[in-house]
Amino acid sequence: MLVSPVLQPWAKPGTEPLAFMNHGTHALGVARAAIDAAAEIMRTRKGWGDALLSSLPRMQTVIAEATAQVESARTYLYAVAEELRAEIEAGRMGSPTQRSRVRLAASHAMPSSVQAVDALHSALATSSIMSSSALERPFRDITTAAAHVMIGAMTFEAAGRVELGMEPQFPFF
Repeated sequence: MLVSPVLQPWAKPGTEPLAFMNHGTHALGVARAAIDAAAEIMRTRKGWGDALLSSLPRMQTVIAEATAQVESARTYLYAVAEELRAEIEAGRMGSPTQRSRVRLAASHAMPSSVQAVDALHSALATSSIMSSSALERPFRDITTAAAHVMIGAMTFEAAGRVELGMEPQFPFF
């Protein structure tokens, strides 16, 4: 088996999915930064009627929903990765389902993060579109990162095949 230089540290059989966690963890980190930036904007900016944005129920709702979305994806990613890591540490390769679910969780973290950041960006409207806004960079970064093939539709298709007892037909599963 040829091992990419990028994956060399993960040369043990079965560890390849763990190398792709970085796509999911990156997405979750960007989303967490967006939540923090949005919260700061909400605590300091005033909206219509001279009320702090943080006092508006719609802002409270969007920050809560974004947090739940990102934290749920984070919990899933780390839970399945830990399960596979424990198998590898015990000298086993992990089941195809365990390996697939790490890839699935990393891929799932991306749209969850994109949706959370997009909701915050949309809710904050013009407070988020200027290059001086702390939310503009995470919005741009997550939108760009979401285009990567290793967390795109093909990984969901491959994970679905594994869930159905089939071969993934996609690399590093």
